[in-house]
Amino acid sequence: MSLLIAPYRRPEGAKLVADEYIVILKDDYTLKEHLNYIGVDLTTFDSFNELGAINGYHARLDDHTIHNLIRTDPDVAHVEHESLIRPVHSTPSDKSFSGQNTSFRQTSLERRWSTAKDPLVEWPSRMMTGGEKLDLSKDLEAGEFLMDSGRGVNVYILDTGVRLTHRIFQGRARNLGGGKGSDVASTIDQMNEDFDGHGTHVAGIVMQNAPYANIVSIKVYGEGATFGELLQGFSWLESYDKIICVAACNRNYEKDPDSNYGSDVDFIAPGEDIWSASNMSDYGGVVHSGTSMAAPAVAAMLSIFISYESLANDTALARKRLDDNAVQNVVSGFGWWTPNKLANSGLHNPDKKELAPYKGAPLR
Repeated sequence: MSLLIAPYRRPEGAKLVADEYIVILKDDYTLKEHLNYIGVDLTTFDSFNELGAINGYHARLDDHTIHNLIRTDPDVAHVEHESLIRPVHSTPSDKSFSGQNTSFRQTSLERRWSTAKDPLVEWPSRMMTGGEKLDLSKDLEAGEFLMDSGRGVNVYILDTGVRLTHRIFQGRARNLGGGKGSDVASTIDQMNEDFDGHGTHVAGIVMQNAPYANIVSIKVYGEGATFGELLQGFSWLESYDKIICVAACNRNYEKDPDSNYGSDVDFIAPGEDIWSASNMSDYGGVVHSGTSMAAPAVAAMLSIFISYESLANDTALARKRLDDNAVQNVVSGFGWWTPNKLANSGLHNPDKKELAPYKGAPLR
């Protein structure tokens, strides 16, 4: 009789790390039960790291242990071979960040909320506030956003670190732990600096869409970093209720060629040729492409809803606001099997109440 074997995954096209694995256990199955089953106390291994919020662990293991012991445990969900994280393509930019240049606007005395306009807002932010498909090939008027967007909401950036002093963050970026620079919030080294630039760029996208949010940096990878190190970063957070899978599009509402796709996608957001903050100076900018650029834009939309309605303890309702205000079926190239929902702040949602900032928002 053949033994049940847990699935073994090798990331396609990735550079594998020899003899290192990520083991994911099934829900409600404890690490203690797993170790008793395989008969080896892996916690004594120098390379062993429990993943915290994720029910699993990372370790350096020989072939016998991984294939003959661990994979034969029926309560192991799957085993993934450790791999290096691909760097993101970037293009230098001469454009610098000069600080917010906003104008306040309140169009109705009966309305208890206001919007602001910023002529420096990039096309992705315009796409994510328009309630319909826009012509982004031409110059548009100043971008509009809800005043106090994201105020009081912490957006955690699990990435290469963040240049906290960049002007785009307006002094509201910190490392996990509370300090402005001295607290170590890194899972891979003792330095918080962003030597790669990816994390600073990602955090800048959040600020472009939710200018009053707070940025909290958790450095989980750098040069030669692995997927396992990224997962370990989740252990710095207490918990997470729902993972949102994001795909990327360009300014023409077309699928980014390198974007993920499929039925697991929840939302689409701008991710091709995105200008944001650079790690090289406090005023610099750089252009990146990828779903890494789309994900923080969706995080910014969530922070808008959480801030306006104080939804920090109601993630289900915050997710509903994201669903209700998405622009449907305007992005091409994904195929029918990918949900076609472009994340949006709802500021110009045609289905919202006249005196509300977005669909579902309570009147104040």
